[in-house]
Amino acid sequence: MAALGTATWLLAQSGLLNDAPCTIHWGKMPALTETFSGLNVMNNLFVSNGDVTTCAGGFAPFHLVMELVSNRLGKETASAVCHHTTALQWRSGSDMQWEASAEFAGVSKTMSEIISLMERHIEDPLPLYDIAQCVGRSRRQVERLFERYVSCSPMRYYLRLRLERAKQLIEHTGMPQLEIAVACGFVSASHFSKCFRGAFGRSPAEHRGCSSEATRSRVSVRPEASFDAAAIT
Repeated sequence: MAALGTATWLLAQSGLLNDAPCTIHWGKMPALTETFSGLNVMNNLFVSNGDVTTCAGGFAPFHLVMELVSNRLGKETASAVCHHTTALQWRSGSDMQWEASAEFAGVSKTMSEIISLMERHIEDPLPLYDIAQCVGRSRRQVERLFERYVSCSPMRYYLRLRLERAKQLIEHTGMPQLEIAVACGFVSASHFSKCFRGAFGRSPAEHRGCSSEATRSRVSVRPEASFDAAAIT
């Protein structure tokens, strides 16, 4: 059984995944993790566990198919398919999906390390001093890096990462606002709401209402589209 894109969510709801490793599109990972706390969700292109394979969706199914072709028919055949489809090569299932830190991987190793650290500490935000200590730089050096590459302060960038995570949870879960605030490192729902409005121009409740309305509109047009790009084969 292979679940592509958000079809992983259907397997989780059905109890077919239990604590087995799985993956889903990176945009749905926070929601899946918060909704099914017992899942072992990995940020990989695809994950095979016994008879069940979960795949991130998007272009990841191509890499999954190439892996299957390579395993069954050999790497030469898989390379020929890639050549025919004008793809240079296929990626391994263990390769990571998109991460904010990946944008700087070829530009600044330190920036990539800092942002990766921030992404791992959304619920328990680190102070700038600790971040600088972890990457072996001074606070001022870290500030200069952010001024150079993203034209804002490190903590402002960090706040935006946390708010983007909160936005994903609002759009894809039914979690109460206070729980989302805590999951994204805010000390109170009121502070979270103020920061969210400052970033996105409306409160968390207003954003959830707009997201729900948009979902209802899509479903009314295509009733089968409860899960975007969901497919189980």
